[in-house]
Amino acid sequence: MENKNTSETITIEQLASFKLIPVLRYQNEELALQAACIIAEAGSAVIELTMTTPGALNILRKLSQEFPALVLGVGSLFHTDDMKRAADAGAHFLVSPHLNCKLIQCANTLHKAYLPGTLTPSEVALAQSEGAKGVKIFPAQPVGGVAYLRSLLALFPNLFFVPTGGINKTNFQAYLKLPKVAVGTTSLLSAEQIEKQDKISLIQSLQQTYFEPIQHN
Repeated sequence: MENKNTSETITIEQLASFKLIPVLRYQNEELALQAACIIAEAGSAVIELTMTTPGALNILRKLSQEFPALVLGVGSLFHTDDMKRAADAGAHFLVSPHLNCKLIQCANTLHKAYLPGTLTPSEVALAQSEGAKGVKIFPAQPVGGVAYLRSLLALFPNLFFVPTGGINKTNFQAYLKLPKVAVGTTSLLSAEQIEKQDKISLIQSLQQTYFEPIQHN
């Protein structure tokens, strides 16, 4: 019988309860760290750092020290070596933009929650057959958004879904009532906002736009 209390399953359940996964992709390490701290202080319990961000794993280590309760993930993973480096740096979950069975197997070996990138039912089914407990759906909004996710949930009721792509402050609330779904978005803070607005204003704006609506759903 499958153990329902593995670290991977617990992390997946946490992500599902958070409903929103801020995804950070910036051009330099300092800016990304600033954004992460602002988002954490605004109330997010989870942050995903993309490996395309310079110094992503350094940022992860710093966040682990400053916000020990924060659930941290690393995305844009294409190779098993990068997955191992992310896991060694302390990532709680791992994400890829594509489906590669070798990466699912690697994550299983590392005992890390992993979200492979999928879009079609065939890809979702393959990921599930390889042991994935959750999948990333990309690009979600252009292919039907909430209606498309409902169709996938009907086919795969035991999987956790993270739709990304085209999701922002104007449409993310439509996803909040879906079961076993947490939206991923890169749109929380732009580089221009961080550079031009004060920290308190940014925190208040994030709370009003994103985190308060989540609490009410």
